[in-house]
Amino acid sequence: MSATATSYERVPYPRHAYGFTHPDRLATLAMLAGMMPPPIETCRVLELGCASGSNLVPMACALPRAEFVGLDLSTTQIAAADRFANDLGLANIRFQACDLRSLDRSSGEFDYIIAHGLHSWVPSDAQEAILRICGQLLSPHGVAIVSYNAYPGCHLRQMVRGIGRFHTRDIDDPHEKVGQLHAAVCFLADSLGEEYSVYRQVLRSESQRLSQLNDAFVLHDTLEDVNLPVYFHEFIAQANRHGLQYLDEAIPLDRRRIGLSAEQRAELRQKFDPIEYEQHLDFLEGLAFRRTIVCRDAHVLNRDPDAASLSGLLIASQAAPTSGSSDAYQKIVSVENDEPLEFSTRRGPSVTAIRCDRAIAKAAMLTLAAVYPKSLSFEELSAAAAAGLNRPPAPTDAADLRDLALAGHHLNVVDLHGWQPTMALAVSPQPEASALARYQAAQDWEITTLWHERLTLGDPLSRQLVQLLDGRRTLGQLLDDSVEFVMNLADKTLPGAVAPRTRSDLESELAPQIKGALETFARAGILVA
Repeated sequence: MSATATSYERVPYPRHAYGFTHPDRLATLAMLAGMMPPPIETCRVLELGCASGSNLVPMACALPRAEFVGLDLSTTQIAAADRFANDLGLANIRFQACDLRSLDRSSGEFDYIIAHGLHSWVPSDAQEAILRICGQLLSPHGVAIVSYNAYPGCHLRQMVRGIGRFHTRDIDDPHEKVGQLHAAVCFLADSLGEEYSVYRQVLRSESQRLSQLNDAFVLHDTLEDVNLPVYFHEFIAQANRHGLQYLDEAIPLDRRRIGLSAEQRAELRQKFDPIEYEQHLDFLEGLAFRRTIVCRDAHVLNRDPDAASLSGLLIASQAAPTSGSSDAYQKIVSVENDEPLEFSTRRGPSVTAIRCDRAIAKAAMLTLAAVYPKSLSFEELSAAAAAGLNRPPAPTDAADLRDLALAGHHLNVVDLHGWQPTMALAVSPQPEASALARYQAAQDWEITTLWHERLTLGDPLSRQLVQLLDGRRTLGQLLDDSVEFVMNLADKTLPGAVAPRTRSDLESELAPQIKGALETFARAGILVA
């Protein structure tokens, strides 16, 4: 067993689902580029470096007619993945411990291939094998996602990595290693004088970034024996050798920080081919990580974002007006009012926003927020937004809404989908959480929604409530069982409330909290129809 495999045996990788790796995301971006990817509901998916199955098992739960295969070098993590899938009774997924370099065509073709958090942390021959596998096993209209550490931004990270690996070279305990890395970087940053302000700022920036990651992430992403970043153009050249071409980034890169004007961007696009253009933007931004999607090089792709087609796609957004009241619908979106209105939403630790000035765009954003987590076709959204303005659709609506959807997608405010999971759109009299969510709550894990997004339950009552949502309990019974649960807690204090003393007090405290939690669960997409 390699040193890397042993490291993952000792400290398993954190359990996370990654929404940008879902077949829905990959298919959507392929459709925007003019491809006709395989149907999501019946696709075949391969994940290289699947760890404990936390990314692949939720996909298998939400797509019961699809087939999933996960491979990993760590036998410990594969055993954990098997337990996860078996406990949920899944028959459409299998896991195997193997060295990906030995993988051949006998596994058959896959419509979607995922290699997240793998390429930069394996030797160069294994890096080549990842792209070889994609080139050999990808179905004709399939797509693959490969994430990797990228230069030039990783030059700075590699400097801190070198410091940490030297400083911790004689330490065996993984958690002590991470602690000593933090201590070393902080000591250096605090010891530097003003004449070293640039170097000091680099160390402090990296120290802050690393401090936000848990020990397992730091251990594996920073201190592993192998960490081989590449330039974007080098990765694409590697993909080209295996009959693959660049399609897009799984998460749109936020190029607004670069400060280029639209004219300067147009000049760069005219001067360089698409790969050189992307590489020069990386130089300008100092990019350190990419999530690159590739497909077979036989496809003629649409690389003009302004010419992307929304045909066959669904549109969703939960963004709300940053200011103003969404209840005053006509006041906000009246035809006479073309003042800009900002809509924003929280995506993980970040808040994303878009500004709308056209009335139809504001009406569309309010419509999407009202029906979320349901997504609408372009035609449904156009009709609903016009109805909200008390008028029939206008000839200019289509162009305005298309611009809104594409701009919102690029800014990560609007979600485009090729598929809608089966979920409850509101709280029913006997609400039911997905079997996956109930299982994860019982294990005290992060919840994966039916949209393959993360939901963290911050307190024991929320975790208990999810486990109670088996579709058999009424709202009254959920309240009774929740009261009983809190009565048995050693600390009966509820978040933000004074510790109640009687059952009646508890019912009064819990009733609105449970109502709010259920509404949150519905909007998050963990309740099934």
